[in-house]
Amino acid sequence: MGASQSQGAGSRGAASGVPAHDLTEDGIHKQDFYGLLGLEIHATTDEVKRAYRKLALKYHPDKNPDNVEAANDRFRLISAAYEVLCDDQERAWYDSHRDAILRGETEGDQFRQFKTGKAQPTNPGSNTPGLTPRHLLRFLDPTFILSLPSTGPKADSDAGFFGVFRRLFERLYEEDYAAASYPGEAATPHVSYPSFGYSHTPWAYSRAEEVVAANSMAARDFYQAWSGYTTRKSFGWKDGWKLSEAPDRRVKKMMEKDNKKAREAGRKEYNETIRSLVTFLRKRDPRWKAHQAATAGDASGRASEAELARRRAEAEARARAEAERAAAYVPQDWERQAPVEIDSEFESEAEDGEQDDWDCVACDKQFKTRAAWENHERSKKHRTEVARLKREMRKQDKELGLN
Repeated sequence: MGASQSQGAGSRGAASGVPAHDLTEDGIHKQDFYGLLGLEIHATTDEVKRAYRKLALKYHPDKNPDNVEAANDRFRLISAAYEVLCDDQERAWYDSHRDAILRGETEGDQFRQFKTGKAQPTNPGSNTPGLTPRHLLRFLDPTFILSLPSTGPKADSDAGFFGVFRRLFERLYEEDYAAASYPGEAATPHVSYPSFGYSHTPWAYSRAEEVVAANSMAARDFYQAWSGYTTRKSFGWKDGWKLSEAPDRRVKKMMEKDNKKAREAGRKEYNETIRSLVTFLRKRDPRWKAHQAATAGDASGRASEAELARRRAEAEARARAEAERAAAYVPQDWERQAPVEIDSEFESEAEDGEQDDWDCVACDKQFKTRAAWENHERSKKHRTEVARLKREMRKQDKELGLN
């Protein structure tokens, strides 16, 4: 839905009883993520990103020094909308429940009690629905998550991030524990699920710590267990027919089939809602974020060490190859002549008056003095030329079949 359409929807929502605190100043529902970003519901991911960048610049608190509080509130809302719409899994879940969310069908006493932390829900009965997907939808609101303290001393309080969700999952566990099986169906075995834990609960224990903390659960244990959650509730309240009113066996069978289908649909929706909540929470859990940051740092360190090891291995391989080539090289006869003998030849020629210049055969150069010649012999250019001549001579030897 476009920006103008969203505003119209927001105004109609206000008129139909949506609380003012659920609307922005320009009448957009705070949970209408498409409206907050000024997008149609079929917008692409690239369009979502472009819209977010544009609005983030507009509403960033640094850009609104005269109205920091309002800008901060709006920036928080568009950031939450962007986070959901850029995640394919969360967006799909939001799209399928968006109408119910905007109609306010997720609000209720259960949610308010957990949100404020001021009262505990009543104990569930074995045949009562307890918390339903309608109640749980509000816990999947990213703006609600952002409103909860997740760090500091308040994080573990009843109204903090860890306090709220620890009590919520304790409640879900209690309801499952108390649930009775459907008449005529085998009872589902009871499964023990770990607690959500506290802000100081580690993401995972090291092997050494596991021995000490044998009876303690890490945050990772919570997510692993609850991500595969399956309820024991019978969902008998989903039955649409009273079997006692069936006029005959054929109709009764049809009623039973319809009732079973309704129960299975209700159970599937409930299981999927809780699993979605678990995935949603993990992404925003400070313990998970800290674990991810530490893992990324370790991986970066390991990559650096691996790169250094690779470079060392390459350098050692090059050194070995050079040594092997040097050991296999057979010097030519003219290279074997001792420097003393060469010097004596030049000296005898000089004494006979036949050596006025000093020659470099490799470079085809002449020098007037011995000092100049010796200086040239030590030059890099001379050594390079000698090496070139050696390669050419070895090549010629090979072509002629000589050693």
